[in-house]
Formats: sequence, structure tokens, C-alpha cells
Amino acid sequence: MQLPKTISTPAATVPCSTDVQLSNAAGDEYLIQVSWPLAWEDNVDSRPSVPIFYVLDGNAHFFTLVETVRRGLAVAASTDAVVVGIGYPDCGHYVFGNRRGYDLTPPTSTYVPPRSWDGKEFTLPHGGATELLDFIQNIVRPHLLSEILPGFQPVKEVLAGHSFGGLCALHALFSHAYCFDTFIAISPTIWWNDHFLLREEKDFVQHMASHSGKRPLSLYLSYGYYEQYPKRRKTYSDEEYAKRLAHALSLRTNDDIEDMADRLGQSNLFNVVKAKGYADEDHGSVAACGLGWAVCDALDDDRFA
Repeated sequence: MQLPKTISTPAATVPCSTDVQLSNAAGDEYLIQVSWPLAWEDNVDSRPSVPIFYVLDGNAHFFTLVETVRRGLAVAASTDAVVVGIGYPDCGHYVFGNRRGYDLTPPTSTYVPPRSWDGKEFTLPHGGATELLDFIQNIVRPHLLSEILPGFQPVKEVLAGHSFGGLCALHALFSHAYCFDTFIAISPTIWWNDHFLLREEKDFVQHMASHSGKRPLSLYLSYGYYEQYPKRRKTYSDEEYAKRLAHALSLRTNDDIEDMADRLGQSNLFNVVKAKGYADEDHGSVAACGLGWAVCDALDDDRFA
């Protein structure tokens, strides 16, 4: 069957969801996608307190989280949730916005540009993560709770991200300045800017250890085995694969995540710290399984080990 040159049928819709465009202080527009439990009735008083999941790179991951939450209700002990995607209205035919390199990386006084396996340097804009997090907390969250879901108060607030989004989620955690109490970082790019994030982690632990009245925190980390030990494709020459492997080993993605989980798990600052590695998954493919595992565990803490 030959497809028509243009498709003019109405777009599919997801029940109990909406989207809105909001602007930050600089006037940059974001696509905010929101879903809420299918079981909610129109009466505001009937809406129970459930968690909110804010997911970065919403164009790529919003529907993944919505489906994960709703499928999870097949398990009686699982909790329902609101899902909020933080994305872009101008992605075109691609699910990743070209502003994400700036939006999802922490501000820093020094910067070492990332390089690919063949030595190519990527000179991307960077340093806007704090601005994005301020936008979520000061503009998105109030709009959500007053205009979209008036009267609703979340029982838990979760920030989730993959890759640079995971880096941003960890930056939010280590900033200890935001409303989130649970953090999901799938394949976070801890290697970014010469492992700058490890300095934020150290400052965070020292700060939290000296302050009483700490909020209970939870952290989920995951990665794919092939991130640090890439599969050799049939098209790779011996020389190319050796370079790719050396580059992946130098980033230490898997080791960094396991080491961070060990350190933070021993810090006595968290209710939950869990890390999970996935065999036969790479940086891109682990996003779905890592998010699925972490979301299900956050909604039902007795479901997995």
C-alpha cells in the first residue's frame, strides 16, 4: 500500500492529558506536556495526592513515562502519578531540541568541550541548567498547580532525565535548592566538563552532613553495558574499534555511576540509592528500560530488590 504524500488525518490524543507553551524569563518558549490519572473525576476534591514526575527532554520521554505509570497500575501496590514533560515546541522532525545542550548542562567557570571517539571537538552552548530548573520550579510548577490541576498537591516530586538530562537531574540534586525529593538519572554524563559534577557532589555531601532537618531523598541511576564497553559493529576496522573502545573506557560511564551510587548510598543522606546496569543496552536504548525500572520502583518501593 502506498502512503499519501501528505497526511491530513487528526493527530491521536492521549486521554487525560494536555499541553501548553510557557516562556522563561528570557522569553524562550517551552512545550509543557501534562498527564494525570485516568481515574480522576472532574471534582477537584476527589483527586488524591499522588507523585509528580517532571521529565526532561519531554519530546522524547513524556509518553514513555505516561505509559509506564499507567501500565504499572496493573500491579495492585503501584501508585498513580502526574507526568510533566519539559520539552520544546520547535523540534521539527527530531525528538531532541537543539537547545538541550545549553539547558541541561550546569553553569561553570571553566569548560572542557567534549570530543567524539575520533577526536572531533563539540563546541556546544552550555551552562543553562540552573536557569531551566528555576523555570520549572518558579513558572511551570505554579502554573501546573494553579491553572491545570487547581487544588492538587503532590505527595512526592520527582525529576527524571537521560544523558544530559541525567546530568541536569544530578545538578538539581546537588544544588539542594529545588522542590524535588526523588531523582532519576539514566546514563548521566558524569564525564561532562572533566567530571565537573563530582565537585558538586562533594560540596553537596559536605553541606548536607552539616545541616539538620534534611528532606528524605531518593536516587535512581542506571546505564547500559555497551556505554563503557561498546559492541563491535561489523563495519568497524580494528583501528576504528580500538579508538571507540579507548574513548568509551576513558569516559568511565558505568564505573562513574556505580561509584557514585556506592558513595551516596554510604552517606546516610538518602532513603533510597539504587543503581542498575543493563546488559546488551547502549546509551540510547537504555533510556526506556532505565526510566521504566526507576519509575515503577518510585511508585512501588517493594516491587524490586
